[in-house]
Amino acid sequence: MGDRDTRMLLAEAMQILKGTDADDSRVKARERRAHARVLAMINFADETARLSNEQRIANLLMLAQMDHEDSAWALDEARSMLHQKKR
Repeated sequence: MGDRDTRMLLAEAMQILKGTDADDSRVKARERRAHARVLAMINFADETARLSNEQRIANLLMLAQMDHEDSAWALDEARSMLHQKKR
């Protein structure tokens, strides 16, 4: 995909499907549906990864608030992940 913004993949998939009937069995229509499905799957994978990363940061911050020996490590790890996210 190169430098393509993955947030736009779902919109691109919808654009590809525009004007294609769901019951159209022509090869070109099947190719368009497959192309749109792959773009949507890439978008879903990107969103899932983003949410997983955000959940990890939230869990680390929660652990950092607890009075345990892992608190300092958790805070450092959360800060590191947030710093990487800003790039």
